Parts: sequence; C-alpha cells; structure tokens
Amino acid sequence: MGVKGEDSQETFALQYDVLKMIFEPAKDRHTYSDREIQFIDAHIKRFRLNDSQYRTRQLYDFVQNVIDSNGKIPTYEYNNLIVKLFCEKLSGKSQKEIVKICKSIFLIMFTKM
Repeated sequence: MGVKGEDSQETFALQYDVLKMIFEPAKDRHTYSDREIQFIDAHIKRFRLNDSQYRTRQLYDFVQNVIDSNGKIPTYEYNNLIVKLFCEKLSGKSQKEIVKICKSIFLIMFTKM
C-alpha cells in the first residue's frame, strides 16, 4: 500500500515463497532493517496470511491441473495473484519444462498441505 520504512526509505513489500508456501518480507529485493522486517512479519501474522486454515489452495490446484493436462496452462481468468504471477513465469517454456517444474513444486507442496 505504499508504506515506506523509516530506516531504509524503501516501500514495504511481501513475496510468496512457492516451495515453502508462505508469505515473507521481500528481503531479496530490498534492504530492510531488522526493525522493518519485524514490522512486515507482524503484518503477515496480523492478517494470518500464513495460517493453515486461511492458506490458499489455488496454486496447489493450478499446479495439479497443469500436471493433469500434460503441461497445458489453463486459459481461464485467474482470481489469485500468486497463480497469475506463476502462470506468467511459465509462459514461453515448453510443455515438457512446465510439467517438470509443476511436478517438482507439487511434490514439495503436497508434503506441506
């Protein structure tokens, strides 16, 4: 929402770790202070973004659909930002590559569900 850190003067941002299936501070793209990271973590906890009862299954379902269709990406309108961004990352790859990526992710996600 455009909130900037007092220490870094960088806009606060989240990222979604597909393999861990959690939201976390976007530390890879920003140089937040420890205090700012704690603030972002508190925001994630406050809105229960990583709570198992609220965790989205949309990415899991999307990956399973792609595997079941042998790497064909569904053309429906995505109502989940994570799925939409993941789909964009897959574009331009062959069906064989897409299946391989999705199978790897599915196995990891399956153990976390």
